[in-house]
Amino acid sequence: MQNGKKEKQRGTTETGPGRTRDHLQHCDVDGRLHRTTSSFSFRSFSLCIILSIFAFGGCGSRGGPPFTDRATEDNRAKRIQVLRKETREHPRDPRLWKQLGMELLKESESLVGTYSGFGYWWFAMIKWRHAERTMDEAISAFEKSIALDSTDAALFALAGRTLLAKFHSDPLVNDTTTLTRAISSFERSIQLRPLSVDALVYLGIAWTPSWRSEGNLERAINYIGHALSLRPDDGMVHHALSMLFEAEDNYDRSIEEARIALDLGPADETAYLELSDRYQRMFRDRQRQADESVDSAASSIARVVAGVARPFYVLSMPLPHFFDIGVCRKADALGLRNPFFYSRLAFLYATFGREEKGFNFLLRAFELDSLHLGLHWPWLGYRDSISMDRFLASIAPGSYYGLILAASMRENPGGRSPRSEAAKRLLQRATQLQPTYGAAYVRLGDTHLRLGENRKAVELFRKALSLEFHEASSMLLATEDLLGQKEFDLALRYYKRLLDLDLVPRIVVLKEMGNVLALKGDRRAAYAIYREIDRQSPMTTLCTWWGRELAAHLSTAYADKGDYNRALEITKRSIGNERWKKAYPYYDESEYSRIHLQIGLLYSKKGDSDNAIASYRTALRKNPDDGEAYYRLGEEYERKGVKDLAKENYQSAVEKGFEKAQGALRKLGGSHSSGGK
Repeated sequence: MQNGKKEKQRGTTETGPGRTRDHLQHCDVDGRLHRTTSSFSFRSFSLCIILSIFAFGGCGSRGGPPFTDRATEDNRAKRIQVLRKETREHPRDPRLWKQLGMELLKESESLVGTYSGFGYWWFAMIKWRHAERTMDEAISAFEKSIALDSTDAALFALAGRTLLAKFHSDPLVNDTTTLTRAISSFERSIQLRPLSVDALVYLGIAWTPSWRSEGNLERAINYIGHALSLRPDDGMVHHALSMLFEAEDNYDRSIEEARIALDLGPADETAYLELSDRYQRMFRDRQRQADESVDSAASSIARVVAGVARPFYVLSMPLPHFFDIGVCRKADALGLRNPFFYSRLAFLYATFGREEKGFNFLLRAFELDSLHLGLHWPWLGYRDSISMDRFLASIAPGSYYGLILAASMRENPGGRSPRSEAAKRLLQRATQLQPTYGAAYVRLGDTHLRLGENRKAVELFRKALSLEFHEASSMLLATEDLLGQKEFDLALRYYKRLLDLDLVPRIVVLKEMGNVLALKGDRRAAYAIYREIDRQSPMTTLCTWWGRELAAHLSTAYADKGDYNRALEITKRSIGNERWKKAYPYYDESEYSRIHLQIGLLYSKKGDSDNAIASYRTALRKNPDDGEAYYRLGEEYERKGVKDLAKENYQSAVEKGFEKAQGALRKLGGSHSSGGK
């Protein structure tokens, strides 16, 4: 399936790729689809100014009862508990199962994370197990309701929406079977009710190409266009349109539709997270396009002209910070309960010097989720004088996790020296408050490590292990500290406890256990775990930072057993695709060079010299300074008996500082003059 053709000119009044324009023309209800988008429109400038005012305007967190710690996700939704009880008492009532599914779907939307930035991505992964369990229960509730009443079109649409949310939100597994199930459910909903806008728009989103799936652009256009003709003022419809235009690299139209979607307010809570992430992604792509226009300029005059035009081209859309503020303020106005919105707002307000205002949103984020302390990383950038006293005065006296977070603020005060002794006192209060909980003992052990009291720290980690845990971040902190102390056996016991508690996805824990066993020197056990991951979850997404490391481990494990075909398959999958590069901002071309180098090594071990040489050459195109790639290329030519090319590549390897090539060059009788280290 091919993408639609890209715009031939930037900053023109073209409406975008021809296929999208032609297919959606019949849906033009109010002229919205034919708006022109100049490279620096007055609307863009105006919105930038308005959002700047928003950044400094008044918008506090709404009030509420004193903070209480959320020990389990069940405590956030009392209505869910009531419905669970009612479905047990009346298991043949489809209406009750439907209501339970709807409540669980709503709850799951407030539990998912966002992928923007490495720190957020990591905590989104830690939080994912809670969200996944809630989504799975929602899917089960809808399926039970469907079994009792298979004529309700809305039920099929709700089941499909939950499956699609699970597919899109999962930070680890690219399970296309979930996507297939979602599509089937939406199609059944449309069969029962052909004019169901919700089913049409979500079906269009399901078919929209992305880094996760190839999709089908024509189908996506048809479904979303039909939904637009039925409900032109629906925020989710315009959110879907924005995704559609982005898939065709038509960023002007995608940005315009994203703004319209935000103005109208999508009904899906996760759409607000996606709007923010996608806007940042498109802003980066606009910058990349502007840079490419400078780099590709044929003459010095053209380069100067392109360079002058670049800032105007990039700033034809408001800065992502301003758009993010608009998204999060809208979420707050609607009363959405995802703590990421409020954590993000706190960071943004602090960025603009409005720490007092941002602090209110930090309190709101903590109120919504006190367990996942990583969500509150913006605390670390706040001045101690602003945050500490107010926070301690705001939380309830019995807030165990509030004391832990306050201690973290003492350890990491913005712009000040750590105050570990003060942190210790707060953590000791927490252990007295809840002596059977392990989190405060772990944090106390971490504080002792900072003070150089290593033995005391390990004793505390050992004590905490048998206690009660309600979140994973403290246990993962313990394993990180224990590995630093080379306490491998105790770290493994923590990971096994994490498996028992089921607080994080199983493959995350297994991967880390494999790393510990490898560090311990037990390669056989480590590789057995990696192969077990592949058996349990063959669709693990390998084109992420975390997944790429896992891919390397899996590949090595299979290569060690002589299964080079499987090793090659996994390594090739870890390359990802062009859409993935746009979705994740922290990729590096030199990293791709190393992956192609590894592919070449696997082909070489397999005895396939031609493919090995091709892979090494690809690695050098990605990174011409990779000395090892030249060396491996020389090795391959030497095996083939092409000594001149072997010597040439060995010499290049030496010049790039790969000293191992010097011996190979001498062996072939060549001279060497190292220009490297």
